[in-house]
Amino acid sequence: MTLVKAHAAARHLGGAISYELADYKAEASRLLAEARAEAERLVREARGESQRIRTEAADKGRKEGMASSREEGFAIGKAEGEALGRKEAQASYAERLGILGEQWQQSLQLWEVSRDALMREARKGVLQLSIGIASRIIQRMIRADPDIAAGQLEMALELLGKATAVNVSCSLEDRELLEANLPLVLERLGATLDVTFVPDPTISRGGVIVRVAEGGVDATIETQLDRIAEALLPVAPGSHDARSGA
Repeated sequence: MTLVKAHAAARHLGGAISYELADYKAEASRLLAEARAEAERLVREARGESQRIRTEAADKGRKEGMASSREEGFAIGKAEGEALGRKEAQASYAERLGILGEQWQQSLQLWEVSRDALMREARKGVLQLSIGIASRIIQRMIRADPDIAAGQLEMALELLGKATAVNVSCSLEDRELLEANLPLVLERLGATLDVTFVPDPTISRGGVIVRVAEGGVDATIETQLDRIAEALLPVAPGSHDARSGA
């Protein structure tokens, strides 16, 4: 068995201790480097995560802002569109109502004109019918009362006033009756006249036409009815009177 001396043992032990301390220092340096590297990695990761979070937050905020802006824009656009639509609809309806009002006004004016024309025509027709009926009634009255012709003669002579000689045109049927009633007529008028009766086939019974040098009086039944009709139904200027056949 080999014996190691004390001082040799001490030398060997010191070398071991030195070796172990060096290993500890190296290990510590390695651990410190690894710790630093890990710390740097963690810092980098933290920074990256922070950047990612900020980016995501920014993107999210931008998207939410855009969505909110779109919604707000849609809401504003919808409100403006509805307002514009109402305004255009109101304008359109106002225009249509205006046109409809004008059409109604024109129709009303046309109806009033047509109504007035119809009323005039109806009135004219009724009056013409009435005059026609009156003419027939008068003719019957004349046939029943021949003295009507004498009354017409008296009226015409009175209208002429002071006259000395007159010609009386009358119907053939009334001539004898008028000649017979002439003295009584002149007596009532207080006049002295030279009267000549001239039969006229165009004059109907009951009427006379009295002529003097200065003019005359048409006292025929037809003329008197025409005057009544003209008073009730004035003839427009330039038109033709159907009663006269013109």
